[in-house]
Amino acid sequence: MRNVALLLLIFSLNTWAQQPGTKLPSNPEPGVQVRQEFLRAYNANDVDAVVALYAEDATLVSDGGTFKGRDEIRQWVKSGLDQGSRLQIEPSIEKSSVNLAYGTGRTRR
Repeated sequence: MRNVALLLLIFSLNTWAQQPGTKLPSNPEPGVQVRQEFLRAYNANDVDAVVALYAEDATLVSDGGTFKGRDEIRQWVKSGLDQGSRLQIEPSIEKSSVNLAYGTGRTRR
């Protein structure tokens, strides 16, 4: 499998925090929990759950390009899943704040 150095995600967590009944994670790095949910949803072929992790005006940067807004992110996710992609992420750096998360690492597809 191909290993790729990756600027993993730049996204807003505002939508997640605004959903009724959703608790912010107790983990000091909320991006870790979001990454885990991203992997779970992606590998379960749940496009809607992946896209729901992003704010309407979010930007995702990956080895495949830059995708702005949920519509472009949905197309990126769907394209990978339509190709039978499964994803593993080995993070090297993850940082997050209230409404921004950043991670780098290696992926395997």
